[in-house]
Amino acid sequence: MEPIISKLCDLLIQQEVIQEVDREVYEYSFSVLILNSVYYLICFVLMLYYQTFLLPILFTTIFLLLRSYMGGWHANTMWGCMLLGLLLFTAAVNIMIYPDITGQGKLVFSGFVMLLTGWSVYRFGIQDHKNRPLSSLEKIAAQKKCYKLLFILSVLMIGAALLQQFDVIFCVGLACFAATILLLLAKTKKERKDET
Repeated sequence: MEPIISKLCDLLIQQEVIQEVDREVYEYSFSVLILNSVYYLICFVLMLYYQTFLLPILFTTIFLLLRSYMGGWHANTMWGCMLLGLLLFTAAVNIMIYPDITGQGKLVFSGFVMLLTGWSVYRFGIQDHKNRPLSSLEKIAAQKKCYKLLFILSVLMIGAALLQQFDVIFCVGLACFAATILLLLAKTKKERKDET
């Protein structure tokens, strides 16, 4: 993929669409665009295979929103990130579809996870991205936005409970659980690094 992106950038530079000094930025942007396109295409194929759309889309949306504020563990490469993301997506869809979990079990799990997520953000704070550390003010702002999002998700879950939409509640709980696990992995990794 890298040679193709490099040739594309060469062509754009020759056509004077971009400048040579901006090459690295465009190469990175094209890489991210291609990987995201492949990721979402595979997710769409998986949704077709499993014949379910609403819950996986809801899971992905909530998970990405939480990750944008909470941060968390990141893979070392973009390909690793994509593969782990696909593994997480596939596991979440399978958990949402296959197990025969009662409505009460889904409520208890999701309520516990919401409390765990709120406590984790309070106790450990949010996680910087490894390529861009946040200032203390940015961290406070992101933490406040994370709490607002958790409040909105709690209201969504209460509304879904009143309508007895336990699958929606469970989906929200799974997204919060996945984001929380990645936050805790990042914090554990950082603490180990700080000790050495």
